[in-house]
This record gives sequence, C-alpha cells and structure tokens, in this order.
Amino acid sequence: FTEGDNTLYVSSVSLSGPNGDYFYGTIDLENPSAGIVNKYQGGSEITTAIAAKDGELYYYDFDAEAIRKVNLTSGEQEPETLIENLNTVWDLVFDGDMLYMTISENNLIFAARADMSNENPEIELISEGHPSFDAIDIEGNTLYISTFFGGLATIDLSDNSYPLTITDDYFSDDFLVAISIKVADGYVYYT
Repeated sequence: FTEGDNTLYVSSVSLSGPNGDYFYGTIDLENPSAGIVNKYQGGSEITTAIAAKDGELYYYDFDAEAIRKVNLTSGEQEPETLIENLNTVWDLVFDGDMLYMTISENNLIFAARADMSNENPEIELISEGHPSFDAIDIEGNTLYISTFFGGLATIDLSDNSYPLTITDDYFSDDFLVAISIKVADGYVYYT
C-alpha cells in the first residue's frame, strides 16, 4: 500500500476463481467503509511495488516488465508505460519527482532511481548489488532498504558517491523478511 491525498492505494489478490483476481484500487480514508474502489486489473500478476503521485498510481507490471502509471480515480484506466525492459522491481517510493526503487539485475538487487519529470526517464543505479534488498522508504536524505532475513541498509543521498551501510541483524532475531517498511520521524516500521 501507499498513501496520498486522503487516499490509500492498494494492490490486492483474491484467490477466488481459477487464476485468482489481481487488481489495484483505492480506499478513501475519509470513507473507509466503502472498501476498495476504482479497481483496475493490472495484469496476470501484480506486485506490491506501487507508489502514488499527483493522484496517479505507479506500478511494476510483471507481464510487460515495465513501470506503468494509471489514474484510478479519473475513470480512464488505460496505463501509460514509462520505463521498459526491467527484470523485476521489488518496491517503489517517490521523493518529489524522483522515483526510487529496488530492481533485480544479474541475480542481484540494486537500489536505483529515475527522474519522472523527464519525458523519457532512465534508471540510474545508486548502490552496489546485494542478494537480498527488498522494501524501501525515504526520509530526508536517507534511503532505507530492508534486506531479507532481518537486515537494514541505508544510503546517504546527500553524498553523490551514495555510501551504503548494511546492518545484517537490525531487526529482531526471529524476524525473517521485511516485506514492507515505512520510516517516520526517524523510526523504521516493518511488517
């Protein structure tokens, strides 16, 4: 999930039917009892790699191997492909016009970014490859990345060399995988 303008953007899977029901949608935080609305069928598989900006949902499309965007609230649900030829995108988060992500390449996962204000945004890798990067969030000049098996990595974005710090045992010993992290006021929240 990701939040924006009193709207919660969600990716969801219902296992009813022969192949399940994969969709994206919104929940109006001022009227949450209405449930998930503005559903959009995003392909045969969906991903939790979603981010919202200016009322539009940005998501990774497994089938197209691309980052796409769609406006779920306008009624027009034809997605626009923004960046193509991506192996796997694990997570997305915006900071202004900069879209940060974790992406797979050559059996490793990298932190990367793309300036979405450009007409043809290009991926810029900003970390060395790691075998287990996953969920990301940003606060201030720090990009936080969870790693499988309870680690946390940080990247100082104010330094153009993007120094990477990895703490392999940041979360509790019995914690296996952080599939989602959020950072607020210097605290890292994970599930």
